Amino acid sequence: MVLAVVLLAWLFSGAHWHDYTVTDEGGRQVVRMGLASSLRQTHLSWMACAVALSAVSVAAAALRWRMLLAAQGVYLPVKEALKMTLLGDFFSTVMPGTVGGDAVKAYFVMKGAARKSGVLISTIADRLIGLCAMTGLALAMLVVTWTLGLIRHQAANAAAVSIAVAVAAILAAMAVLLSARLRRALGLRRLLGRPSIQRYVAGAGQAVAALRRQPRALLGAAAISLISQSLQICAAMVIGLGLMLPLEWYGYFLYVPIIFIVAAVPLTPGGLGVAEQLYVAYLGWAGNPSGVLALALLMRLALTVSVLPGAVVLLLGPKLPPAEAIHAELDAAETQAP
Repeated sequence: MVLAVVLLAWLFSGAHWHDYTVTDEGGRQVVRMGLASSLRQTHLSWMACAVALSAVSVAAAALRWRMLLAAQGVYLPVKEALKMTLLGDFFSTVMPGTVGGDAVKAYFVMKGAARKSGVLISTIADRLIGLCAMTGLALAMLVVTWTLGLIRHQAANAAAVSIAVAVAAILAAMAVLLSARLRRALGLRRLLGRPSIQRYVAGAGQAVAALRRQPRALLGAAAISLISQSLQICAAMVIGLGLMLPLEWYGYFLYVPIIFIVAAVPLTPGGLGVAEQLYVAYLGWAGNPSGVLALALLMRLALTVSVLPGAVVLLLGPKLPPAEAIHAELDAAETQAP
């Protein structure tokens, strides 16, 4: 949390709060909107549209998870899948702590499932597929923009390096997850230390192996992921349009996936401060960093509002047990996995 506060303080200290003047490449004086001005001029209709897109994205993610659960022999009604997804996203976005959103939703579904290991494997597979879909979207858009010369060389290079690192990390992670021998050779069991992390790594390996055995479920989940992630990108684009940022649509589809991928690394609770810093770093080339910071803040607000129904699920549903009980349930499920 300290890192998140430091990053946000750094961003706000360097932002232009009020309108300011810059000189463009032609030597003309151009007025740019500051952070406060950008936030004030945002219309509720644009934000409502962004929240709606984000909410539909969450619903699509719930269907993806339900499909993966069914592939593991765990059948969950659509309504229940949506409720648990909202609950998990609410924890990940609004109430980050020692228990992540994936663990919370998996715990509640496990309570009524005969095959508890299938819930764990499906939940981890759901997260992996979402990450791969985001990386695929960014890679495809990089090829398109680079081939057509739609973005500046320096900006394209930054995107290329980021995507290359993400792809290399995913491939390396897949190799480690699929090979217990490789994990032993690298001494990862000692390095990982915490049983909860060891459990996640083992469960992720089982998830990857399960996906390889069920290509139909994999393809269906991947297709839904592309729709879900595209809706989140469109939500950011709608906010950018409302702020009148000089960004083309392909800029959002190239950089927003990269921002989501990097922000998913648990450096701060919910990626707070990290995501906002990444928005400015990747989209600041458009010429108005303060406006881009406004975009980042409003996007976080839209994501938060879209998962607020998860608070209702938390209040009206079964009482959440202590973190130790949740981790114990997940540990037990992991030992049952093949």
